[in-house]
Amino acid sequence: MIAINRPENRNAIDPPTAKLLYEAFKTFESDKESIVAVLHGKGGHFCAGWDLKALSKADPSSLPDDPKTTEYGPIGPSRMMFTKPVIASVSGYAVAGVPLVDGGTARLPQLIGLSRALDMILTGRPVEAKEAYEFGLANRIAKTGTGLGVAVNLAFDIARFPQRCMNTDRKSAYYSTYNAKSIEDALQYEFMET
Repeated sequence: MIAINRPENRNAIDPPTAKLLYEAFKTFESDKESIVAVLHGKGGHFCAGWDLKALSKADPSSLPDDPKTTEYGPIGPSRMMFTKPVIASVSGYAVAGVPLVDGGTARLPQLIGLSRALDMILTGRPVEAKEAYEFGLANRIAKTGTGLGVAVNLAFDIARFPQRCMNTDRKSAYYSTYNAKSIEDALQYEFMET
């Protein structure tokens, strides 16, 4: 498990926290014994986005470089492409930064469609659990206070299966969504990866 631990700021991410999160996920990614990660926020909230107060005081040289040259982003690991599953146990605030510089405009439309993504991006309106589930932002809804347990149980369920097969299928699904030039290309990639 990886936790965001700034409850006094609703787990808003400042530059030191971003660095710690990035390092934690780099460790997860390279650890052959770690099969699934669960990310959660301590103290009743997932994450209130960028800590704008901390950002206004940050040394610009401490902020990440161009995404073409680094996988480390302003929120830490958000530019990373993992080879293993990561589950987010989201409760309380889960807010994006302004502007969306950590993949929000690139990944959100892929996940929920352009129209819904623009609705969220342009209005900044709250999205409750039921609507997040209906959009496909959430895969499960848990009763208040049980989200982390549900996420951990899901991680154990995923860990029971043959990991090489699971991660090959996962990689193929990402390829077909983000990189495939055609259905034929996606099918060829799927066949070659198995």
